[in-house]
Amino acid sequence: WSSDVCSSDLFAAALKTAAGDNKDPVITISADAQASHQSVIRVMEAAQFAGYGKIAFTIQQAPKK
Repeated sequence: WSSDVCSSDLFAAALKTAAGDNKDPVITISADAQASHQSVIRVMEAAQFAGYGKIAFTIQQAPKK
């Protein structure tokens, strides 16, 4: 997600639309090494703005060499 493309208000509204009737969804963030720290923070802020406090992070193990 990029702030150049979507404001926190718009992203929060999109989260509410995606949640539908679920009043307490879990927002799952999956970010790789290329994602900036700030972009993850912006997603977290949008979730908070939408009233969602359950945030989970997913990870992927690096391929074995």
